Amino acid sequence: MSLDIRTVNKGRLAITDVGGTLRTHNVNGAITIKNAKGTTEARTINGPVTINYLRVPPDTSSYYTLNGTLEVTYPDDLSADVQFKSMNGSLFTDYDNTETLPVAVVKNVEKGSSRGTLYRLDIARRVKFGNGGRVLKFETMNGDIYIKKQSQKL
Repeated sequence: MSLDIRTVNKGRLAITDVGGTLRTHNVNGAITIKNAKGTTEARTINGPVTINYLRVPPDTSSYYTLNGTLEVTYPDDLSADVQFKSMNGSLFTDYDNTETLPVAVVKNVEKGSSRGTLYRLDIARRVKFGNGGRVLKFETMNGDIYIKKQSQKL
């Protein structure tokens, strides 16, 4: 089953045991997901996002909160390229097999413009976990990001 759930103002999303794609949007409330298996998009404006995966999402997943903490727990075999942005926060992890990746250069071609080709640096920092691969995007303005290894097999 896949879910697309949205709420506004003082709603709290709590989702458990969904194997399909998850799209969760909340304004002024927390998002908690337990035992996920699928690709995820979790967005809230004011509140924390806490997710526990039974297996690593199969495709690009993204996690966003304007004011709150992002805390995501993956199985210990995580292989992904993590992109993260935080104006007033840091990324923390207990995974050992990580490698900082260089800043990405993005090429934008503006058709019909006399300005030509525009190159810009992507402000997202990137870290490779394990062998890399799927992309996991984390963004918060005011909050820390925690990427945690499961402490035990579920």
